[in-house]
Amino acid sequence: MGDYTRAVMAMLRGETPEIRIEAKTRKVGFLNPEAGLINIKDPIPVSISALGPKTRRLAAELDADWISVNFTEEFSAATARDMDAQYRAAGKDPARRRKIIFALGAVLKEGEAHDSPRVKAQVGPGAMMVLHDAMEAQNYGSLLGEFAGSGAPDPGLEQIFREYRALYESYTPTDARYLTLHRGHLMFVRPDEDRFATADLIRTLTSSGTAPELRDRIRRLKEAGYDEVVVQVTPGWETMIDDWAHVFEIV
Repeated sequence: MGDYTRAVMAMLRGETPEIRIEAKTRKVGFLNPEAGLINIKDPIPVSISALGPKTRRLAAELDADWISVNFTEEFSAATARDMDAQYRAAGKDPARRRKIIFALGAVLKEGEAHDSPRVKAQVGPGAMMVLHDAMEAQNYGSLLGEFAGSGAPDPGLEQIFREYRALYESYTPTDARYLTLHRGHLMFVRPDEDRFATADLIRTLTSSGTAPELRDRIRRLKEAGYDEVVVQVTPGWETMIDDWAHVFEIV
């Protein structure tokens, strides 16, 4: 990942870096930059999604902007502090880099439950993503870094994680369970996993709440050092754009 990112950054500077492709070292670069179809004259910032300690360290070493995901406020605040520490350890000024955070959440209507059909359709896929990651953490490492670890992020959800693992272990072929596990990933909740998209799971693992609650959360993210909030829009639910626009216009 580091070699690839360094090569991309060099290309964006108009250079011709070398990178290993198909077991050979090859020079790479943009074709026909003089046509003006791409801009490599101005500085192009690079943002790296870095949820674990190793990738945060890499982002700091490369002096890149940083992308995280807002699973819980505690996780977001703690990783922001660690990211600042990683920048300083790499001799970089944290204030020069943008901190970007993705929010997987729905704007609830007053009195609406976290597991209403509308909310489940909008953010159930985001909650399921955490379960997907937890199932593979032992074999492949966790995409979510120290947040997911090897078990549930909240002791109260331990039973859901255990029951979902039983479902996961029923998938065949056994050497390619990921083909079933990731079907619908961040797009829809599969029928076989619908029962796991509970109100508690969605409340704990997504940024869902009423507009006033979400405005308070965004303010706290700003206080934690984040510069930009990006909202994941679920396919077929483009109305989320208007819902979240109403949240942001008053923040």
